[in-house]
Amino acid sequence: MRGVFARSIELNQNPEEVGLIVVAEPIEADVAATQQLQVPLNILEIRVLDHLLVSEQDVVSLSERQLMG
Repeated sequence: MRGVFARSIELNQNPEEVGLIVVAEPIEADVAATQQLQVPLNILEIRVLDHLLVSEQDVVSLSERQLMG
């Protein structure tokens, strides 16, 4: 997660992290990781707009599913 913060601050933009998944379906760990990132980023006035899960067949938005906290 440190890399997400450092790069966002360096570029003065919202965080971005890329990972590979097989199934684009949010699990509890995805929601928890997003919520953990939101707290310190809010202090830095960096807003997390969405968390996208992308697989070869699908894209799922945590924001659209109202899982952003």
